[in-house]
Amino acid sequence: MILIEVLDQPATQKAFGDVVGISQPAASDLIKRGVLRPGGTFGEWIRAYCAHQREIAAGRVAVGDINLVTERARLASEQADRVAMLNAERRRELVPLGWVAAVIARHCRQIAGIFDGIVPSLRRIDINLTAADLEHLEREITKARNLAGEFDLTTADLDEPDRDPYSIEGGLPDTEEVEPQEAQPVG
Repeated sequence: MILIEVLDQPATQKAFGDVVGISQPAASDLIKRGVLRPGGTFGEWIRAYCAHQREIAAGRVAVGDINLVTERARLASEQADRVAMLNAERRRELVPLGWVAAVIARHCRQIAGIFDGIVPSLRRIDINLTAADLEHLEREITKARNLAGEFDLTTADLDEPDRDPYSIEGGLPDTEEVEPQEAQPVG
């Protein structure tokens, strides 16, 4: 009977802390956070404190800087993204960057090989090009061939924050900004 009478008495922070094993400042913090109602009885505070502890244990209430609900939601979201990406790869909607880089590099090497044959082919068909014309053409083709032959797609190329991926240096040019060039007569 005495316990029931005590539960109906107004609680003090110090006495409540002694009963549940927390300090008076911790009890004060529970009041500030709205867990305990100011002026409540021991019974009300014990029930509120136990309910709060159950919520913490279930991960539905933040403890300090760690909010388990948010962390669980973030983890679930990351796991869902991972599964979605794997499924997209299996459906061939996405391909790994390394595979794309290898395919593009192989094609660039093939293009470089084609460039190597242009000037000798022009010399064979003798279309009245001067030696200076052929040298100039060979220099320009060499630049393009070397650029194609040295292709190496790395993640560093994609992660440069100030680089426009559609600029002339970084990728495909914007078709609205590129001026078509007139063909110049050779020779």
